[in-house]
Amino acid sequence: GRGEHGLAGDDRHQCADPPTQWGPSASWPVVLAPIGGPWMTVPVSTLRISASVRDTLNWMPTLNYKGFVLVGRGRYDEALPFYQKRVELARLVGSPGDEAWAWSSIAYVHQMQGDLPRARDEYLAAYRLLEDPYPGINAATLSLLLGDRPTSTMLAQEIARKLAER
Repeated sequence: GRGEHGLAGDDRHQCADPPTQWGPSASWPVVLAPIGGPWMTVPVSTLRISASVRDTLNWMPTLNYKGFVLVGRGRYDEALPFYQKRVELARLVGSPGDEAWAWSSIAYVHQMQGDLPRARDEYLAAYRLLEDPYPGINAATLSLLLGDRPTSTMLAQEIARKLAER
């Protein structure tokens, strides 16, 4: 049945309210996740995530997708643990790109909840990991909205300079 594909007994990261039907007309899109080989896949919404997972290259995007589904439903507090788990796994395997992506997702949740100072700090953390313009521009914009013009200007100039060097 559905949900039998968990890797440990840890259900804390199981999506709540699974769809009532499966397939293209389901209430959630069906996204398949690899669980051992290209021919071994299951719907993402049936997966249980455990800290003992070793295959982080596939699990980090899966965690992000589960958070994305919950954010799309306005269930921000439920989405945060998925993004936080991705930060944890990214740090364990030394993947700054995955960590930056997770911090950007966390920042977006805080932004949607109206916590702009925290959102700005999380976008800034993501920017500092990779110096990717996307979270940097968001940090600069939120800094301006929060009345921190010097930080906003410094970030905007830094990003513009780096983009011009490309």
